[in-house]
Amino acid sequence: MKKLFFALLLTTSVMVSPSVGQLVVVGDTTGTDNFTTSDFYGVALSGGSGFVESVSWDLSVDGDAFFDFDGSGSFMDGTDAILDFGSLMGIDASDITFVWTDIENHPTLLTAEFAPGSFSAGDSFRFGADTDFLTDPAPGSAFGDSGVIFNVNFASGESVSGVFQTVGADQSIVTLTSSAIPEPSAAMIIVLAMCLPVIRRR
Repeated sequence: MKKLFFALLLTTSVMVSPSVGQLVVVGDTTGTDNFTTSDFYGVALSGGSGFVESVSWDLSVDGDAFFDFDGSGSFMDGTDAILDFGSLMGIDASDITFVWTDIENHPTLLTAEFAPGSFSAGDSFRFGADTDFLTDPAPGSAFGDSGVIFNVNFASGESVSGVFQTVGADQSIVTLTSSAIPEPSAAMIIVLAMCLPVIRRR
């Protein structure tokens, strides 16, 4: 009977629980032109527990668009995405690494990787990066209009993707969440109350 009680208790605590603990990731592109805006791209976390390992922006859906890291004629003549240090909240610049691969400095996929355990709820950052052939100029709305894809990899191993949605002339937003993390519910207490008298009689 004791074995049955513990089996019921375990099953109930896992299966009968409210949806809690979701980590919410909001990506936005905001500004009149990413060629001139230092804080054009933003990522902010809120909600539950856990960490984000990486996020990425995928321009390949457009067909012609790419990030321009030529170093001349790009945002701040940059050869990489450039962090807006004044916007960092809860995460250090040293915890963020931009990763991309393209021999002509024209990647269609830009990824921001985070040091383990460094990017969690309450944290946010912004940066600048030029694009070519998305639109010219490229306001925040261009990312929603073109259906740019935003990817999130959580430390739990879960990966989710979404598409930017245009919300104004100069802004697009995408919101993604992790799976709910179960926590013990009131049902577990009920099972305990029902089983304890049986245990006592044994």
